[in-house]
Amino acid sequence: MTDQDKLELLPCPFCGGEADSYNFPTYRADRLGYFVTCRFCDARMGDHEGGYFKSDKEATEAWNRRTV
Repeated sequence: MTDQDKLELLPCPFCGGEADSYNFPTYRADRLGYFVTCRFCDARMGDHEGGYFKSDKEATEAWNRRTV
């Protein structure tokens, strides 16, 4: 995914703050996990199974669908 393809993160649905997406190594060495969190109130969006998504796109889309 190029920077042009990257989806824009909407503001935090709780405080209106800016959000950032992150990736980290998972228990599987060949896979990264992705999640989105608010810079100001620390609200976080991960999936319900392992706390992370399998792609930045999935994490961003889930964050952007959130409502209070």
